[in-house]
Amino acid sequence: MKKFLLWSVVISFIVGMLMIPMPTPSTYAGDCAGIKVLFDNAHGETAGNADWSIDGAYSSFADALRKEGMVVDQWGNTECRRCGEDDVPITYNVLEKYNVYVIPEPNVNFTPRERAAILMFLRNGGGILFMGDHSGSDRNNDGWDSVEIINGFTQWMATDKDYDLEKPYIYDKDFAGRLGFRYTFEGADDAHISNFMKDHPITQGLTEVGSWGGGVIKNLGFGNANTVIWYNSSEKDVYLIAGFYFKGRFTSIADSGVFDDGTGAEGEALYDGWNYGSDALMGINTIKWLAGCLPAGPQFTGKKLFLYINDKNIVTYDGKTHALEKKTIDAAPFIDKDAWRTLVPVRFVSENMGLRIDWNGKTREVTITSADKQIVLKIGSKNVVVRDLATGKETKQTIDVAPRIIPPGRTVVPLRFISETMGMQVKWKARQKYIIITAEE
Repeated sequence: MKKFLLWSVVISFIVGMLMIPMPTPSTYAGDCAGIKVLFDNAHGETAGNADWSIDGAYSSFADALRKEGMVVDQWGNTECRRCGEDDVPITYNVLEKYNVYVIPEPNVNFTPRERAAILMFLRNGGGILFMGDHSGSDRNNDGWDSVEIINGFTQWMATDKDYDLEKPYIYDKDFAGRLGFRYTFEGADDAHISNFMKDHPITQGLTEVGSWGGGVIKNLGFGNANTVIWYNSSEKDVYLIAGFYFKGRFTSIADSGVFDDGTGAEGEALYDGWNYGSDALMGINTIKWLAGCLPAGPQFTGKKLFLYINDKNIVTYDGKTHALEKKTIDAAPFIDKDAWRTLVPVRFVSENMGLRIDWNGKTREVTITSADKQIVLKIGSKNVVVRDLATGKETKQTIDVAPRIIPPGRTVVPLRFISETMGMQVKWKARQKYIIITAEE
């Protein structure tokens, strides 16, 4: 009898265990269990008809992340619609506790300290999702909409300072521009989008995503960012961009309503975009990519240098370290009007492209050396020597403008000859007067 009771208990225990529901396998690739995600709600994300909070219209987004094993928190409070914002500014000390920071259509501008903290978080390995909307969506009427906040300057500032939104340059007021993208001061029509970068992890499994009066992003082409999804009008009109900045990853999506699940405060005009097409999958994939749970995807691994005529500011990008930096040189590139050739300061430009420079004061010669070639130029002479270091063969050539020395004692050389001889690509953009030098790995 005792044995019978014992076996009954054992059998009941086994049956009970079998009846316990097992965890549902993840719908999405990439294991992100334990990843910590912070949604911003301290910069007007609930202004006007918006309710971009994890207990409002983004609740389904937050729940989906939690089902993937992630920890989801919120910075700031869901505000009374007429009370204004009273939240504490975001700091690096807060951000460093998280893997991913989501900024859903901010309507209160970030302070300079907040912007610095966000860039530091990204630079040190964090992931950031910027979400914008169409230009003019200033929901709290404070003079700044999400496009302007993400850009770092208002539309009138851009006009006053003559900022070219599509130019690959880093302006003093730039925020997103320091990462390689900007929003235009335009809006996009409603769209059903299926233009995807097929080999990017974010687009895996997507069939169609939606946009309902969103914004338009421009990829500045520094080499650190990919146009992952674009509107039907043109690949230049970006819907989702994804890139690298030092140790971190960033994305920006041009429509905040895409993750709206239609819930929120009573009386708000909210619509369910979360359950449209592949919108939900796009959201999960994006967070997972930002957290590093998905592969990096396509990357440019060489070097790029952006030079601007008569401007001492340059921009450099190193594809191996993802270092994107604005630097200042003490002699600006200029055009020799006699030969119509661009001359550049040889040392700064060459060293930023991984070349070695040697100066012989007695012979007044400059030697530029790469892994397999060497160029010897003499000040005031159009005759140059090119050496193949593998074979030792020397070739004498004549260039159409001689190297010279300009104040403050800088040697300038013809850009195209040097770059192309060293196997680099040179592109001249005449309208905006800048040059791109590209060195593949």
